[in-house]
Amino acid sequence: MAWNFFRSFRTEDEINVFGDIGSQIVKKCDGLPLAIKAVAGVLSSKATKEEWARVLESRWCYEGLPEEIQGPLYLSYNDLSPQLKSCFLWCALMPQNFHIHRDVTYFWIAEGFVKKEGSRPIQEVAEDYYHELIMRNLLQARPEYIDKGISTMHDLLRLLGQYLTRDEAVFMDEDETPPNVRCLAVGNAVEEIPGIQDQKNLRCLLVYHHDACRSVKRDIYRKLEHLRILILVGAGLQSIPESVGHLVLLRLLDVSLMKKSSNFRDPSETLPALNTSQCLVAKNWHRCRRV
Repeated sequence: MAWNFFRSFRTEDEINVFGDIGSQIVKKCDGLPLAIKAVAGVLSSKATKEEWARVLESRWCYEGLPEEIQGPLYLSYNDLSPQLKSCFLWCALMPQNFHIHRDVTYFWIAEGFVKKEGSRPIQEVAEDYYHELIMRNLLQARPEYIDKGISTMHDLLRLLGQYLTRDEAVFMDEDETPPNVRCLAVGNAVEEIPGIQDQKNLRCLLVYHHDACRSVKRDIYRKLEHLRILILVGAGLQSIPESVGHLVLLRLLDVSLMKKSSNFRDPSETLPALNTSQCLVAKNWHRCRRV
């Protein structure tokens, strides 16, 4: 049954040529559908029998990884380019079952993950990254979107990403966070936003659907001088704190789905100190613009 499931991801010609190696690879997946899909994603970029053999003989384990994310799942990550690894790990910071929109590519660009390719627009290159993660089965495209514009990440792949970045990128599901993280994501399971003013190396702060944002001191962002990305999606803010305007390195501000009061004003009006030539403002998932 596992072999038949694997065959559904490959062409008949590939099965005829690589079948002996493929069956050995499938055995290492222990019949687990997610593992088979992940390995099939790795093989999607391999065109020769020698390349398939190298996959079979390559490193499938990483010392210290929890058992449930060893083997095929680690292999699927380890086969990525450095740029794709960064993008995958970034997506792993999203909340559980989060709908990852294709516009996530703006965040990758702001983080510096996307490598320029000749004269191609960098946004086009970033979208190729997004679709390659889908092709490799590391993101699952939502079937109701024909253009694959929205995807999700399997819980075990999310666990893998969070484990690999545990010392520098954290998704908070409790009220404590390690010091010196570079990226911090906060979901609504956390009762109170932590003392982020002590995170001197923080480059990326993601807050999702969290009413406790209202209790954060309004001058706190002034102290996060290295912040490049600030995402306040569905946060319980009535206005953008003025201290955000002093983030000279800020490249992307996302205030999507905020609880806007009748006197809510556009960030371009309320943040005159913001570096308007370099910062991209997203007011919902589908429209991003420079202020």
